[in-house]
Amino acid sequence: MLLKVLLKQMTVAEAKAEWKRIEKKKSQDDTRTDGPWLLSMEIPCRRCTDRNEGIEVKKPLAMFLAIGKKTPSDIWNDTLHKGQDLCCSNCLYEMNAETRRAPIVGCDGCGEVLLRKKFGDEMLKDWSASLIKEVYCKDCNGENSQKRSEADCLQCYGLCKTTWPEHHFDSATLVACAADDSVMSRHCARCVATAKDIASKETHGCARCRAWKPIADFGPVACKEWLSGKRTGGKGSFRWVCFDCGYPQCVL
Repeated sequence: MLLKVLLKQMTVAEAKAEWKRIEKKKSQDDTRTDGPWLLSMEIPCRRCTDRNEGIEVKKPLAMFLAIGKKTPSDIWNDTLHKGQDLCCSNCLYEMNAETRRAPIVGCDGCGEVLLRKKFGDEMLKDWSASLIKEVYCKDCNGENSQKRSEADCLQCYGLCKTTWPEHHFDSATLVACAADDSVMSRHCARCVATAKDIASKETHGCARCRAWKPIADFGPVACKEWLSGKRTGGKGSFRWVCFDCGYPQCVL
């Protein structure tokens, strides 16, 4: 990577983004116990490869799925069966001249499909004007990310019917809602976890009260990690806090 920068085959910003992506991927591999390996599998994009002078460009499978997670059979029927004609979601927006209003964008740094607002205005402007081939989110580009205290509040249309800060929602759910332009399918992480049959059968330990409870009784961080298949801290690490401990009722 350093050699490419010295030979001016890669800019410093691109090198930093690539280094951050590698570190993030390594961190996920170290802490993942049963993660979404299928969505991280890299497959070639036809249009990106053509623009790279025929040198094959591979991207995570998640960047080819417009509405987030699907079953393996759906992934095969809707995506993989296209074979050599398969193009990533960013290329599809470019070919349809929809880059200026694309609700979701794939990041070439972390390999995730994110909401449009997760990208800088200048980055999106250059992408829409076809001045750049790769797009990087604010985190991968080294820009200051939004603080939790500044998060937008969103209405949950699940079981709770409550307005929560954005970090109470799973990223895949928000991406799917934006892609489908369907607000009514926006459910918070706890409502999504509660709706799953396995949620009531599995129990997990709370890091504070040490009680074992269903995942639906835990806070948004635990529910989001449970839904994504990733648990921060590594295998056997009990970091999750139940909702009662994390958000205790006022005694006054």
